[in-house]
Amino acid sequence: MLVEVDVPNADGALFPGTYAEVDLSGSRTNPPLVVPAAAILFRTDGAQVAVVQADHTVHLQKIDVGRDYGDRVEILQGVEEGATIVAAPGDSARDGAKIVPVLQK
Repeated sequence: MLVEVDVPNADGALFPGTYAEVDLSGSRTNPPLVVPAAAILFRTDGAQVAVVQADHTVHLQKIDVGRDYGDRVEILQGVEEGATIVAAPGDSARDGAKIVPVLQK
């Protein structure tokens, strides 16, 4: 993101044309869950993720999407922290499908 900032320079310590990299991070009191963008399915009835149930079946869970960071996306509602989701379900993902999960760290 390109940003221009006006900085007081009364003593002339900053030279014209110079640039810097700045981290504009802030803390949130209740940060949302963030998942890889590839984990989200965008279908006609809205955004979904494929949640793996205890019996190793897939449940397509509707979600509310927050900010999109390109490679990852915030989930505001629909999935609880700690849920196992399919990292890249693909368009063929169906509710109730049996899978063999492989956990990534």
